[in-house]
Amino acid sequence: MNLKRAAVAALTTAALLIGATAANAAVYWPTAADSLSKTTFAVDSQENFVSSQGYSTLFNSKDQLCETLGEAPCANVTTDIFNGSYVLPVCTSASQILCLDTVNIYKGATAKATLIRQIDAPTAPVNSATATSGIPAGGATSLWTGADGKTYAVSVEVQVQITNGKLTANTFAAIVNPYTVTSGSYTAAKITKVGGKTYIDDQRELNCAWVEAGTCGELQDFDLATRVGLTFRLGKPTEQFLNARLAKPTLNVTKASGTDQISLSIDGAPVSVQQLSLKLSTASAPKGLNVGGAPKGLFDYSLDTTANVTALRAAAGNKATGTRTFWQVTNQDDTRITQPTKCKASSGIAGLVATDAMIADSFNPVKTGGALKQTINGMLNNPDGKADTGTLDLILADDFARCTFGLAKGGTLKAKVTGGTATTKASSAWVSASLTGIKYAAASTPAITITK
Repeated sequence: MNLKRAAVAALTTAALLIGATAANAAVYWPTAADSLSKTTFAVDSQENFVSSQGYSTLFNSKDQLCETLGEAPCANVTTDIFNGSYVLPVCTSASQILCLDTVNIYKGATAKATLIRQIDAPTAPVNSATATSGIPAGGATSLWTGADGKTYAVSVEVQVQITNGKLTANTFAAIVNPYTVTSGSYTAAKITKVGGKTYIDDQRELNCAWVEAGTCGELQDFDLATRVGLTFRLGKPTEQFLNARLAKPTLNVTKASGTDQISLSIDGAPVSVQQLSLKLSTASAPKGLNVGGAPKGLFDYSLDTTANVTALRAAAGNKATGTRTFWQVTNQDDTRITQPTKCKASSGIAGLVATDAMIADSFNPVKTGGALKQTINGMLNNPDGKADTGTLDLILADDFARCTFGLAKGGTLKAKVTGGTATTKASSAWVSASLTGIKYAAASTPAITITK
């Protein structure tokens, strides 16, 4: 899965290294690209290192930062066009839109997390007149204590557009990260003015889930026995499938206050995902490795297709170089979901596809040979030498599934699965299949068929 990394979505995308590396952290970090030469290159599964900017920004049509929407240079709310990213603030009323409603972090019985606070960061405020017109302000990453006593950073980042006073915000990425607090020479993101220009000074630390002056929320791995549930409010999506790094999820969608607003609930377990970081010679690149031409020295290429995982098996000794845990959901990344279908879901959410595989090819929600299929891949073994087995979860909205498989209304749907050990569930709203035990001796293509 490639979660919210549009800048390096294609495998042909490469980066010339300039010496910047992540600081040490409790989670795994790739290191193959740290010491390249003109005759060596790296391949990393770095597209899985997802982050949120952690704060909110809004820009006018002249690309000027709005310190406060409704005030200069962003005073023309009803005539100008504004674009940006909001990190959702915690909801304070039932009628509020674009907000984080509920955070559950627990083991066993469902239990709410306790809000610690919102971090000190830009929040894209609006003036009173703008707020009265129905356009809310943004927020910043919020910090929580789970029922397990551990601390977590929650960031639901939504892409926002305001055109002639009308708000659209239906594309999101939701990320939850365990963290521990550490002190050091850290600098918080802040609004800065230089001459006549205003911008966000953001000296981000890759090993931090959040940063404030002198403080870092250092990234930690999840306890895989944990479950996380988020409920948040946003606009009804147009791209209806969700792409996720989690396992055994549940979905729920209800109408929220406001026109075309929904309340989306997602609950699932975090997953441990294989990572790969290899340093290779340009003179002996593995056969079948496709990086858009001959590999170039000093370049760090993003591993982004299941075919390239297969091509790298021998060089990697068929073993991952690391693992890292994730809990992430997004509908921002269209490189992993293609939707060439007339079928729609009335709720705005057609379904969710999730896996812990190192890489998944694009999911196409159109049946082929009577089933929906997904190709995923990884190394045969984990870093400890033990064989890895993968998971795949698919949830479909009942009305979308009936349309896709040509099934009449009435009765409860059933899911039939090949390619793994499956647990299936169905209700009047959703049908789901959770596959486990998927083996990566070669690329695997589990198939799911829906019947009555």
